Amino acid sequence: MKKIIKNKEMLVFLFFIFFFTFILFRQVFIQNKIPLNSNLLASFFSPWSQEKFSGWEVGIPNKPTAKDDLWIFYPQKTLTISLLKNWEIPFWNPYSFSGNYHLGLSETAVFYPLNFLFLFFSQIDVWVLLIIIEPIIAGLGMYFFLRRIVLNEKSAFVGSMAFAFSGIVIARSVEGLSVGHTLIWMPYVFWGIEAFFQTKKIRFLSIILLSLFLSLLAGWFQYTFYIFTFSLIYSLFKIFFILKEHLKINYLVIIPFIVLPLITLFHTIPAFQALLDSPRSALEGRLFSFNHLMSPFHIFTLIFPDFWGNPAVYNYFGKSDYKESIMFIGVIPLIFSLVSIFKKKKKMELFFLGSIIFSFSLAIDNPISKAIISSSLPVFSSFLPNRIFLVSTFSFCVLASFGFDYVFSAKKDKVIPTLKKTFIFIWLIVIVLVSFLAFRILKDPSVLNKVDAAGINLSKDAIQFKNSIIPVLFLLITTVVFFVFRNKYFRIIFFFLIIIVLFLQSYIFGQKYIPFSNREFIYPVHSVFTFLKEHQGLDRFMSVGSGHIVAGIPLQFGLYSPEGIGSMYIRRYGELVRYMKLGDYGVPDKIAFDLEIYPKDVFYPNNTRLSRFFELTSVKHVVVDKKSLLEQKIVPGKNFNLVWENDRWQIYQYTKSMPRFFASSNFEVISDKKQILKFLFSDSFDPKKIILEEDPGFRPKNYIGNLKVTSYSPNKISMEVVTDNPTLVYFSDNYSKAFKVFINGKEGRIIRANYSFRAIPVPKGNSSVVVSYDNSSILFGFWTATIILLAIIGFLFYFVRIKLLKV
Repeated sequence: MKKIIKNKEMLVFLFFIFFFTFILFRQVFIQNKIPLNSNLLASFFSPWSQEKFSGWEVGIPNKPTAKDDLWIFYPQKTLTISLLKNWEIPFWNPYSFSGNYHLGLSETAVFYPLNFLFLFFSQIDVWVLLIIIEPIIAGLGMYFFLRRIVLNEKSAFVGSMAFAFSGIVIARSVEGLSVGHTLIWMPYVFWGIEAFFQTKKIRFLSIILLSLFLSLLAGWFQYTFYIFTFSLIYSLFKIFFILKEHLKINYLVIIPFIVLPLITLFHTIPAFQALLDSPRSALEGRLFSFNHLMSPFHIFTLIFPDFWGNPAVYNYFGKSDYKESIMFIGVIPLIFSLVSIFKKKKKMELFFLGSIIFSFSLAIDNPISKAIISSSLPVFSSFLPNRIFLVSTFSFCVLASFGFDYVFSAKKDKVIPTLKKTFIFIWLIVIVLVSFLAFRILKDPSVLNKVDAAGINLSKDAIQFKNSIIPVLFLLITTVVFFVFRNKYFRIIFFFLIIIVLFLQSYIFGQKYIPFSNREFIYPVHSVFTFLKEHQGLDRFMSVGSGHIVAGIPLQFGLYSPEGIGSMYIRRYGELVRYMKLGDYGVPDKIAFDLEIYPKDVFYPNNTRLSRFFELTSVKHVVVDKKSLLEQKIVPGKNFNLVWENDRWQIYQYTKSMPRFFASSNFEVISDKKQILKFLFSDSFDPKKIILEEDPGFRPKNYIGNLKVTSYSPNKISMEVVTDNPTLVYFSDNYSKAFKVFINGKEGRIIRANYSFRAIPVPKGNSSVVVSYDNSSILFGFWTATIILLAIIGFLFYFVRIKLLKV
């Protein structure tokens, strides 16, 4: 009978979470829209923003949210899919940053199991599916966990819905696919821990391990780190402070946390290799993370989620990014979590309350948080501190479940006073804050009507006041519901009203934030890209003027560019770029090289370092919009030949660009890094000369050999070289120790050249040169994972056999 009731409860929960998800994403199912911001792509990103689309002459409606998907995650996925379909592991990205790691950027999530759907179905359809299922996966896991720790299934229902449709789940579902899929496995880890402690069944250890495994492979390491650490602390807290029987078997819960790093080496080894080669290893957190420490007043966003505005309506003015600092859970979960805080607390409730206080203290601007991000701890000090609000959100939802449990199950003489305290507390805060905002408005009512040409309010006071109205209405509705059903909170209609109000506020939040867009604007075909694809070959291009094509977009079309954006790129290349821009040696930008330059800087250059950079990186084509040329009265002269144009665009060939591949014996050895940069960008440098940091084993000579690239792929390059002298095969792809070279079947060596690129010494005569990515570390990771998993299976088999023999 109990099993039938439990199955019924589960079916009811599944119905509601599927139904609510359908409502939240109804535009996908009914209007064939997509939660990928293609409208913004077509209206804001060049080259499409320069065009007029038929039927959209007055403009394409858009929201400035989820931009990272457009220029980072979706193009990265395109490269991943194309290589996997060709039976290649995507180790390297030759299209961005003049060559960069791909597998090593964990957000590419190459081995995440759900991403293999991309191999069988269209990219955009799988993308949409993986977004839509995020609230379902998160909510279901939360329900499994909460059913283990609360008395009533309705309490688990409330906490699960709160987490499934919380701000962080909704926003992160469309702000980086890998980010959302990293955090949705968090509840399953806690479910596995709690289920193991209650049943002592070994299979729940596999739930813990699998959940952590999926979270890590999903690709957002900082969230996985928080989930790993938080759940491990929770396990230890349970063992030492809650479990009455201190059995040795309880300590087996630690096994998944020990095993996880071993079975994911195939994922983490490339990531650490990329990290060590990137600016992040030097930047740590000091230059970037301070901008993500929040004001103590950020706690008001629990009540008013858009207290600092909302980027979806172009009025966000808060510190950090909206998506990084979101704490929204809704009025209903907040009230129930406060009930849990105000009542007499059990140890479990104290743990999650402590987690909220601790995580909030690390995310706000204070001496402790500053000390952490100012430390020299590798990786961790470069974390964005406000991302720890994931722990806060999860903990609030757990406390909300405990709070509902108390209201539903405790005696009335205890519940009513606690509810009174809760509502008095929250109403006092709301009244004081809204009164303060209203007072500032009354001082100058005209601020309510101060808008720019696009109709966006310019007053921060007006934005905060207007954004307080809907939350106050929801708080009022909630107060009325509690008042009407006082002493009758056990009634089913009270429960359903609570759930409806909870979801309705999340629905309004989601509709405001999610950028539902038209499918026709998903990276439309454009004549600029068509020409470049047909004529670029292996050389690179740059775009200038107001029609600048942002870094990342060329990757979607398989076009080579010296620009790029991603979580990490090669530091040496960043230093080269910095010297080109600033003329000094120092720490490069953290995640991107996106050079927005005026046509005069290219065609009439005062900064000769830019022209030299074009030569060094083999920039063959320069794309420019005619409007920029006309406005600045630019007529490109020598060194630039017009090779294509239409009514809005021109493409010039830069005649001084060096070939991306050539063979030469003309070199000079300079060991000092700063001297290399200084010489490379000096007037005395001849781009035909190769600057090395070590002796290639023969003397320099003014000689050019014959070189032909016979095949080129991201992971492997084959060349035929004919030379009368020992020579260097030079190519302007970033140097990495991850590559090996074989000359006539024998391993050779790759030397760093021109500060960041590659040169290969080859003997005179005819040589077959093959450069390939060394996959030995990946194979080591896979073999280690296989051995560990076989050992675990053997252990489980032995454990079950012993148990059966005892029976």
